[in-house]
Amino acid sequence: ALGGTGLGDSGIAALTTGRFPALFRLDLSGIRLGTRGATAIADRNPFPRVVELILSDNRLGPAAVAALADAPAIGRLREL
Repeated sequence: ALGGTGLGDSGIAALTTGRFPALFRLDLSGIRLGTRGATAIADRNPFPRVVELILSDNRLGPAAVAALADAPAIGRLREL
């Protein structure tokens, strides 16, 4: 779990350059995720099998929420 690590947008942007096909649950709560990080997740889809994405306690503004909502992978999530 990465929750509470303060990873931030830069850390998430770096992380999303890889692929993590075995990951089903991803806790990104409290990592200071913003628009840049949310857009990287949405555009790059580095977690193709994640069905549970936890984003609580982040500063997600309208642009970040829109990027995630428009992501093709959003339909497979059972929990967001």
